[in-house]
Amino acid sequence: QVVVNGKKEFIGSNKSKLISAIEEQLNEKPAASIKLKAIQNNSGKIEVSYSTAGGDSKNTQLILLLVQKIASNKINRGENEGKTLHHINIVREISYLSSNSTETMIAFDIPSGLSKEELFAAGFIQDKRSGKIKGIQFSSIE
Repeated sequence: QVVVNGKKEFIGSNKSKLISAIEEQLNEKPAASIKLKAIQNNSGKIEVSYSTAGGDSKNTQLILLLVQKIASNKINRGENEGKTLHHINIVREISYLSSNSTETMIAFDIPSGLSKEELFAAGFIQDKRSGKIKGIQFSSIE
């Protein structure tokens, strides 16, 4: 099963329908906007400054993420033993916030063993009831 932006639901193996539904959502004008700027501060934390516009704070929420770009791990046991699995866009931290905000800041700890170059910040405004994404923004870390 696939649900695209909380609106369309269908069998996940229908590749042409999936591509069409995703393209339709990507071409839709966002109902809300987010501004993000991420920097590493002097204490080593990632500070994400953000502001939003167009989000109805009663029915929507802002979700901010600290995301690891890529990772690999060698599997030592089980059905995938001996294989190396590769992963992309791994959410390392998540915060749920009000979508009705002026310029505000939140700080994330850098996960152990990672550098700012291996991470990025992302934020999206989501309708709490339907799951629809109303606006999205990404930021590299300065």
